[in-house]
Amino acid sequence: GGRVLIPSFALGRAQEITQILQTSMASGLLPAVPIHLDGLTRGITEAYEDMLPLLPEALQNRTKVSKQRPFLTGTVNLVKDKRERDGILASERPAVVIASSGMLHAGASPQYARAWLPHAENALFVVGYQDAESPGRRLLELQQGGEVMLPAQNGGKGGGGFEPVAAYSRVERFYLSAHADRGGLLGMIARYAPGKVILTHGELRARSNMAGYLNSKHDVGLPEAGELVSLKDSGKRRGSFMNTAPKKLEAMKERHARTTVSVRYDPETHEVRIALPDNLDGALFGEGDYTLEVLRGKTSRVKLREHDAEAIEGQRQADAEDTSAEEVLA
Repeated sequence: GGRVLIPSFALGRAQEITQILQTSMASGLLPAVPIHLDGLTRGITEAYEDMLPLLPEALQNRTKVSKQRPFLTGTVNLVKDKRERDGILASERPAVVIASSGMLHAGASPQYARAWLPHAENALFVVGYQDAESPGRRLLELQQGGEVMLPAQNGGKGGGGFEPVAAYSRVERFYLSAHADRGGLLGMIARYAPGKVILTHGELRARSNMAGYLNSKHDVGLPEAGELVSLKDSGKRRGSFMNTAPKKLEAMKERHARTTVSVRYDPETHEVRIALPDNLDGALFGEGDYTLEVLRGKTSRVKLREHDAEAIEGQRQADAEDTSAEEVLA
């Protein structure tokens, strides 16, 4: 009997929620009420409509059988302008609004929240991650109702302000995470076998840990905000050797099958010094820091652990000063 606001991420999540509601209404699990898409969810959903061949096969088949559009059909409506939004806000008819932003930071969703949160017959359903400082997280932390700070109408005095809003409607959280875990990400990377992997989104510690898993087979980038990144694989990774054409790879293996490499450990400096033969193919070892795996006193594997331009330059300078002709691999 009330009105429901679902703050949602515009890309992917809003369309998923639309599908869940449409299916539930068609099967009778939910009463058929208007579903309004507002904010950035409008343009993104229209873009999805134009990409039907790229959508899941089940959705394509259902669309072909029903002869209807995949999302904007039935009771689903795009809120065209402020006048239509004001009409929805003023109406007391049951309705569902899916609006961005998903954390109630800005956009259309705070406007509906200000109007509907004070009334107990309404509801607000959280369907995505809420940042610790977001209005959505503070709303979830309210136990028995109270006030939550939301972006003020028209930005408040001077713009960018917040104002307290009474929150007595029903508030619930639904876990619909679209994130893959580490195993899922590694599986996707293995599936597409890229020459270079750039980790751009997430906390530094998590990205660094992920880079550690990928570093031996891929050229991995950990750029900072605003940093220009080359998309070209440097070709100095172990993976670039492993991706060599089969015939060339077999010939290279045969050529180096009987190569002897001298390894010496210095107990005073804790350095492992490896003297590589002059005729060893440079494709086998790129520049950087390596890790050694030793089995029963024999080096069984050498893996490139880190490719750092500054570290490489520092190593070159150190080598220039070193009287030894041996290459130092940490």
